[in-house]
Amino acid sequence: MKLFFDVGNSRAKWAAWDGRRWVAEGSIPTDADPPVHWISAVPRPDAIWLASVSAEERVLQISGACETAFGMSPQRIRATASACGVRCAYADPSRLGVDRWLAVVAAFIEARGSAIVFDCGTAITVDAVRADGEHLGGLIIPGIALMRRALYGSTANIPDEGDGDVGLLARDTRSAVSGGSVYAAVAFMQHVAAELRTHIGEKTRVLLTGGDAERLRPLLSPDFEWRPRLVLDGMRAVVEEKK
Repeated sequence: MKLFFDVGNSRAKWAAWDGRRWVAEGSIPTDADPPVHWISAVPRPDAIWLASVSAEERVLQISGACETAFGMSPQRIRATASACGVRCAYADPSRLGVDRWLAVVAAFIEARGSAIVFDCGTAITVDAVRADGEHLGGLIIPGIALMRRALYGSTANIPDEGDGDVGLLARDTRSAVSGGSVYAAVAFMQHVAAELRTHIGEKTRVLLTGGDAERLRPLLSPDFEWRPRLVLDGMRAVVEEKK
């Protein structure tokens, strides 16, 4: 049994792989303490792997909890110059978020060709890979919660009232801000996907992942394919390639 941790800015996700399929999974807020309480409920692994874009302090907490619960610490996965047939666009791969890298690797493997990946979390990222495995780079914009908080924090007369209903036109300010943030994200994603397809192929697969993916998915065109474990699938592929 292999245990994988995908530690993001908002949530820490885990999943256990028995060699054939994912057999257990879960997530908690990244800032939830102490992690040992939920880690102790995870199936006992024979190896642990971790990828993180969170603060190093959080990584150390999870590593310590794994040591307490299982007597072993996670092995780190980082972005590299190449993996599983994909070549990183960054001259210095360490500057690329490992979650973006792993999602691209998993997308390339699934698509067996060109792919576009949207990861919708604290930030919304997009990356593209050609059919020959050349990672073309990507874009980053604030996620929908960050957009909303930026507006609340930069205006005097729009109080932070939290999340509201999402519709094309709102009848209260809270819902107007929430709907505007969601539609801004959707417009960005639709436009970028369409433009990228003109460059790398109209049949390029578009994969969608991340914590806000389910919320955005109903407003996106049907060809956006939801893959909730995309980063975890990339972790598993990279680890298996090293065998």
